Order: sequence, then C-alpha cells, then structure tokens
Amino acid sequence: MNLRPLSVRVEERADPLVAGQQYSFSCESQGSRPSATITWFEDGVEVDSLRTHTRSSPGEITIGTLTLVPTQGDHGSILKCQASNPLVPGSGITDTVELNVQYPPVVVLEMGRNLVPSAIKQGDDVYFECRVKANPPPYRVTWARGVSIYLFANEREPIRRYLATQSPEDG
Repeated sequence: MNLRPLSVRVEERADPLVAGQQYSFSCESQGSRPSATITWFEDGVEVDSLRTHTRSSPGEITIGTLTLVPTQGDHGSILKCQASNPLVPGSGITDTVELNVQYPPVVVLEMGRNLVPSAIKQGDDVYFECRVKANPPPYRVTWARGVSIYLFANEREPIRRYLATQSPEDG
C-alpha cells in the first residue's frame, strides 16, 4: 500500500545564522510509504543534491538534512523542504523557514548624485553619499578626514543615507 506523507517540519533555529559559517538544517516527514523523497528549495530554486542527505527510519519517518554556508545574499531567503511520495501523484507537502543571516557592514561611498566629477574645480563644495548595509543594522556611521570627525549618526536603520559637507573654510 502506498501512502502520502502526513506531515513535514523544518527544524527552526532560535539564533541567527552568521555569514560564512556552515549550518545543517533538518526536515522530518512522517507517514509516507514507501519513504518520502525530501527535496530542498531556496527562494523557489531546487538546492543542489550534493548538499543534501536523506535517511529513513522504521515507522515511516524520513529525515532530510541540508548543509548550507549562508552569505549576505541569503538573508531573508525562504528555505523550503518538500516531502513527497513519487508513487502517489500530488502528494507533496512543504514547510518553510526564513533565513536570518548576520553579516558585517558593506559600505558604498559615492560622489553626490548631482555632481559632475569633470566639472569640479579647486574651491568647489562637494559631498559624498555613503550607503551601509548590514545585519544587524549599523548603529553608527562616522565620517572622518584624517583624525577630524565630521558627522555622527546614532540612527538604527537598515539602510540610510548620511550627508557630510565641507566648505573651503574647514580646510
């Protein structure tokens, strides 16, 4: 007798993941006969089977394990486990978790949007835009020239623009 999976559950993680470190995720399915086939997806794309392992236990329990080394780009991704019985069409059931990946700040510094670099001459005022992306969000962005600090910001925002200007009198 062929039976469809009755349940599927991805092990939840209480702590956030850290980019660059290796983690294992477990997915348990019960009720399928023969044993369920476990398939992993990240944001709807099937995960390479070389990073997965499945084992079956007596009592119609199947456990699938996924090995993952998350990156900054994985933050907010949806990891999905699907359990199905290939002998029972339409038997697939799923469970998902959202990845919370911590990663250090990534800083992008650019000249101000309205500036034309080739038109800037000595004595002109210029400004820069600094974009910072990090998880957790940065709690402070500091602008400095040499050892002089020009701006502190104590905002707790995921991505924020900060503007620092300098006039010729500032040196």
